[in-house]
Amino acid sequence: MKARVAEWQPHEAFVVDVCELDEGLKVLELNTLNAAGFYAADVQRLVVALEDAFG
Repeated sequence: MKARVAEWQPHEAFVVDVCELDEGLKVLELNTLNAAGFYAADVQRLVVALEDAFG
């Protein structure tokens, strides 16, 4: 997965939509963080991680 991300990285923090197939993991979509839907994510944990990384 890191190799795919290294090919194209829009920003320092971004979202990768991934699915798991019989053939392995596949990247579906790359998005900027501000365009992401957080679904069932732990948003508080995400904010703390972003503050630690970029604060």
